[in-house]
Amino acid sequence: PEPEPEPEPEPEPEPEPEPDPDPNARIRITVAVDDWRIDACRWVGDVFRAEARAGAAVIFDLRMLHRGGANKSSQRRPMMYLSYVHEWWVDRVNFNDKQTRNFDDLASPEMKKLLSRQDTRTYTELLEAELIAKGGDPLFLQSNYKYAKNNYKDARGEKKY
Repeated sequence: PEPEPEPEPEPEPEPEPEPDPDPNARIRITVAVDDWRIDACRWVGDVFRAEARAGAAVIFDLRMLHRGGANKSSQRRPMMYLSYVHEWWVDRVNFNDKQTRNFDDLASPEMKKLLSRQDTRTYTELLEAELIAKGGDPLFLQSNYKYAKNNYKDARGEKKY
């Protein structure tokens, strides 16, 4: 009989950050988190950690592996997240589209991936129908901006950006 293969080692838990006397006063961003994903890449250098005080801007390339620290205070910590990206790119990690209840009944992850955009559109249409049924007007909530998709040209065909 062949010997049992050894189990793969569990990844080490991330160390607890040092307590902050005012956890709401700053935002911490770690680039290249030191875990197994980084260890597997020979091009990764040292881990870089940045702290920003309230009101500061942090600018970095979103393609880098990054994460922010948790707000462990009882106070809200508002922040603005802005990405300067190609117009076709959507941050699906941080901003998930809403799906209808029936979406859960789809048979496979592949089917969900295939139909997710259409189901999001259906979800929006259902919400608009509910709003109309309650006497609301969806057009009141919509933008009047008419841009030509995929090129950001105005109605005369002139480039806006």
